[in-house]
Amino acid sequence: MDDKKDNYLTIGQLAKMFHISNRTLRYYEEKGVLRPHHIAPNGYRYYSENQILVLDMIRCFRNLGIPIDNIIEQFSERQWTGSKDDILQILRQQEQKINQHIKEEEEKRRYLNRMVEDMKQNNMRDGELKILTLQERPVVVFEIKIDTETEREQYFRKVMSYIAKYFGEDYPVLYGIVPVEAARKGDFRYLYVEYQPRRECIVDFKEDRFYIGQKITHVFVKTEKECTCVSVAFDTKWEELGTYYKNLFEYIDRMKFDCNGFLREKWCYPRVVCGNQIQILGNLELDIKK
Repeated sequence: MDDKKDNYLTIGQLAKMFHISNRTLRYYEEKGVLRPHHIAPNGYRYYSENQILVLDMIRCFRNLGIPIDNIIEQFSERQWTGSKDDILQILRQQEQKINQHIKEEEEKRRYLNRMVEDMKQNNMRDGELKILTLQERPVVVFEIKIDTETEREQYFRKVMSYIAKYFGEDYPVLYGIVPVEAARKGDFRYLYVEYQPRRECIVDFKEDRFYIGQKITHVFVKTEKECTCVSVAFDTKWEELGTYYKNLFEYIDRMKFDCNGFLREKWCYPRVVCGNQIQILGNLELDIKK
């Protein structure tokens, strides 16, 4: 080594210059990323201008979010020439990762916006009645005849599992479709269930089926057309939902609306509240003819 030690930096000086630890520099040395220009017999390490430039490049890559393991791989597992192609390869790889991350975050943002819109629609007071216009929308239908409470529980577990697996939603918007005449008599059993996705996940979906016991559930996509409906908001326990059906029908009859034969029981945010009670937030929707 040149006797003029002023031309070199010790490991401590270099670490201080870059605001990193001596241990980090020793780690880079161990991985073959940044070797000292010279190691004296007493173990002192000295770094030249060349090592400063390499460390500056490493810091630049790290500030761009490039993982240290990727940098180590580029610098140590092949011949690092410092050429434009070497640098471009690292930068382009990171650019692709960032673009993918942006795409994923944009999808999360759109999904979040739809959840917010769901909550805003359900910003009605508990028991409040409104006339709403719903836009045309695609839904996935899960069609099965449910005869017992055990079948109902199995059915919903399977539907929720299916939606999570194939459509990537863990907290979906579901509609239980109930015949109006049956509901007026206190029978709120679902004829089938519709799932309304918050993301673009059913474009290529055609149809499917699965079994619950010996019964087949048919799964297919259909389009619900734009409609006008009377909606009553609920934020209540399952066992108290019948009161909201009653209030909805009283309003329909009082206003003398001509309505369709099926009612939608929409629920978005079932949750457990004090006392381990299941509280559900949603709406009952009944289409009316203009």
